[in-house]
Amino acid sequence: MATVLGKAGFLRISALTVAELRRYALNHTSDTTEDTVIGDSYKSRKATLLDWRVSGDVYFDRADLGQGAITVGSTVIIELYPEGTAAASRLYSGQCIITSFDPAASHDGMVEVPFTAEGTGTLTTSAV
Repeated sequence: MATVLGKAGFLRISALTVAELRRYALNHTSDTTEDTVIGDSYKSRKATLLDWRVSGDVYFDRADLGQGAITVGSTVIIELYPEGTAAASRLYSGQCIITSFDPAASHDGMVEVPFTAEGTGTLTTSAV
């Protein structure tokens, strides 16, 4: 089984690569509804609505056009390449709304910016 180093991945927002990316996370979930009936020994459920969000951390870089695309309230296309762009690598993409961009720093550290985006519509999974 092949494993992948985190440093191979990258993130694009509206076709702009985000520089100084330190961490990213994709959260893809499904709501459920219970359909258990009298006589069942265990609860049973049905999948209903799917949801997804992306979060990440960058070192602040005002010259980075990718970071410039992270504007709270804006609707963007996110492309996440966890394996890079080699043939047959996985790509997650979809339209989302940037919901937070929170610069913070301490006196002895870098300016770091956590951000989040919530999906609006389908998260597509494909091969590069």
